Amino acid sequence: MTSLREASNVEEIQKDWENREFAEVVKLNILQVVQFLNNFDTSARCKLSRVNEKLHTLERLLEFCESSVRSSHLESVESSSKKQNED
Repeated sequence: MTSLREASNVEEIQKDWENREFAEVVKLNILQVVQFLNNFDTSARCKLSRVNEKLHTLERLLEFCESSVRSSHLESVESSSKKQNED
């Protein structure tokens, strides 16, 4: 009887260790996934920040170009208007 109990206890202990080992492997894999996601988040935020800065620069440049075109158009309209008044 005691040998059956001992064998049963040994099996339970073995199963417990296997379960603990499996839980540890799962935990480590989850930690790796979380670390990857955190690194990805940091990298993506950095890249998006750079893209945002470039976009902002392009928007300012476009506004400057539009302003230049408008002012030159207004100057040409005023110039042609003066010429018509002189004639």
